[in-house]
Amino acid sequence: PQALVHLIIEARCSYVFDFAMRAFEKNAEKDAFLAKFDLNLLLKMLDAPMEARAKFALTQIKARFKTSDISANHITRLFGNRHKFVREYALDCMAANAEAYFANTELIAQFMTGDDQTLRQWVGNSWAKIIAVWGDEKRQVFLTRIVAFLMQCNHRSDTNRITHIIRLISNDLSDTLKTLNIKVITDLLGHARAEISQFAAQIIKRQYENQPDRLAQETLNLLLAHHDESVVTIGRELMRNI
Repeated sequence: PQALVHLIIEARCSYVFDFAMRAFEKNAEKDAFLAKFDLNLLLKMLDAPMEARAKFALTQIKARFKTSDISANHITRLFGNRHKFVREYALDCMAANAEAYFANTELIAQFMTGDDQTLRQWVGNSWAKIIAVWGDEKRQVFLTRIVAFLMQCNHRSDTNRITHIIRLISNDLSDTLKTLNIKVITDLLGHARAEISQFAAQIIKRQYENQPDRLAQETLNLLLAHHDESVVTIGRELMRNI
């Protein structure tokens, strides 16, 4: 059985894998050897190009582990899998353990900003429940992650993704946005993407519209000299109220 297990894990040919599986199924020590397949090994087997091996690994995972055993890091890995049935299992895990994932700001930021549309939709659909479990500290940590993402965007970045993220945090994290450091905001204001610089201008407006006299002249000058007319307009509004 030890040799058969080696073939099941390492075989690069479906004929060899099928041969090993048929022999393994008939072996009296099968259950004892299956027990030695831990979660990390089975997750590694899910990455195999060979569909039969990945299906074998997933069957073992479902039989021996709870969905709650699948961590946030595991979920990210599963969603990057080449096999559709593995990605579907990841969705099942998320549905069963949604609240456990809500508290993980790193995971939510990764899902929100990542390339996988299914994950972005999941965050969008769960957004109200997600932010409901976050205190001020988690909201600030999450916002820091989003700002870092926005700063890395360039002219090739997906416009729809950027505007969707900005809309969500503008509507539901407005109080947290008011706590952003002005240096961070002015960095966003100087971004080449119009959506991001306009977003920064809106943050400045929210922070200072009721206390315009606290707005530093240097920041006001950045608004007034900006190449985007909508940003300049916000600068003029604030200047009139000083």
